[in-house]
Amino acid sequence: NKKFSNDEVITLNFSLLKDLFDCPFKFEMLNVFGFHSPLNIRMGYGRSIHNMLDYIHKHYKNIPEFSDNVIQRIVDRYLYLPYGSPVLVNAMKEKAFQHLRSYIVNNQANFQNILFSEKTIDYSINEYLFIDGRIDLIRDSLNDTITIVDFKSSSEVLSREQIKNQLMVYVLGYESLTGDKVDFIESYDFNNNDPTRIQIEQADKIAFNTKLEECHRIIKTSDYPKLGKEDPTKGKEYCQGIGCEFVKNCFPA
Repeated sequence: NKKFSNDEVITLNFSLLKDLFDCPFKFEMLNVFGFHSPLNIRMGYGRSIHNMLDYIHKHYKNIPEFSDNVIQRIVDRYLYLPYGSPVLVNAMKEKAFQHLRSYIVNNQANFQNILFSEKTIDYSINEYLFIDGRIDLIRDSLNDTITIVDFKSSSEVLSREQIKNQLMVYVLGYESLTGDKVDFIESYDFNNNDPTRIQIEQADKIAFNTKLEECHRIIKTSDYPKLGKEDPTKGKEYCQGIGCEFVKNCFPA
């Protein structure tokens, strides 16, 4: 079942890396064997929200007023649910409108501090493993600090460890690309307009690089342990919490 040869160059995106951090066995099931859950009728909502936010962040200077009509037009333009019924689409349009309006009210004053929106980056862990993807938002502030922001449109509640796992690769990629120091990461709960902000230290970057090297070892050796069973701090509740589709493979009862 070995998918990657020892001298093969491997490129991961941020979603694949998240699977690997969540649980190596989950990564193996999804990305080596190719098992996937049935399509979700709400599929496309998260990408639609990111597209709406990207449009606002890039064009706010050309929008005199964020009236309800303007916001509704943005929602109508970008919301795309390919498998949603008309009833579901209308309900999700209303949901997106309410959350987008709240986001603008709470954050419009900070739009002037935006440096980049949907910034493409890549990061080389070593000569054999690369990570590429896009950062949702990068902003500075009056005291010259840089914050990387990741928007969450799902109901998933993330721990600070999970937030770091997801956003630290953005930090390393951005610093490698620009040479500028990142001071904070922020996971923004779009549904509740609730940001979780974490300060970044040099020790965090060193520790995360070590994690990435371990990811490379796991892939190269095809050693995909079941984290929920091997880590005493994890268990069935952890697996259910990360939304793993393979909980019953590890915990049949």
